[in-house]
Parts: sequence; structure tokens; C-alpha cells
Amino acid sequence: MSLQPHCFLHPIWQGTYPDNQLGCAPISKAIAHHFTRQLQISDVTSLFDLNGRTALVTGASGGIGREIAITLAAAGSRLVLVARNAERLSDVQRHITDAGGEAYSFVCSVSEKKSIEQLTHDLEDKGLMPDILVNNASTIDRSPFDEVELAEWE
Repeated sequence: MSLQPHCFLHPIWQGTYPDNQLGCAPISKAIAHHFTRQLQISDVTSLFDLNGRTALVTGASGGIGREIAITLAAAGSRLVLVARNAERLSDVQRHITDAGGEAYSFVCSVSEKKSIEQLTHDLEDKGLMPDILVNNASTIDRSPFDEVELAEWE
């Protein structure tokens, strides 16, 4: 079997920079598959114990934020889930509590100052001030990467 090198960069960047610039060395698909298959959530959570800690995750209603929240809960952290979509937040909260974790959800838009002020007030009232903060929420346009103009990104 022949292993072809593969660089984990967006296609627009592949071939633009020599290897090892931008921190990207070619890696074989077989090796990447092996490590992805071998890494389990239990491996990650055994590395640290977050019992007694409160973690606030923005953008927790889906994608990376959801998975970070679930992983932090599995490590023992009490979760404060923050996002704009109440229904999806509720689903993540239920997933965590059904697994034995503790989670609270708050609808908040990180792009609105009043929303953040209200969240801070609510957290203080409930004694949920975070020890851990994961700023995962974004406000960027979800256009394909190569179609986003610099001014939009900034």
C-alpha cells in the first residue's frame, strides 16, 4: 500500500506554502485515521478532573461548542451553556443531565452588550460564576471560506 501525504489545510492554501510553514507538515491519511480512531473521550477526560469547577461555554448549542460542553461535563464540570437558540440549548442541557451531569442554559447573543449584561446578572443571581470560560460563539457570516471578504471577516 502506498501512503500519500496529506496536508490538513483548506484547498485554497494547499501548495501555496512549503511544508512546515503555518505549522502544517504532511501527514499520511492512514496515520491520521489511526490516531483519530484511537482517541476516545474517556482518554481525554482521564487527563484532568474538573469536579467542583463551573465552565461557561458560548456557542454551546451545536458543533464544537456542544462537544466541548459535553467533554467538560464528562470531566466533572458544572456547565453554563450559552447560545442564541433556546431549543438547541435545551437539547444539549438534557444530554448532559441525562448522563448525570449538571448543566444550566442561558439564551444570550454575545454580539449584544445588553444580552451579555443580562447574562452576567443572571449568573451572579444563581451563583454560577465560571472558573472556566470557553469563548466559542462566533458572529461571522457562514459563507464558504474562500468567498468571505476581508472586511466581512474583520
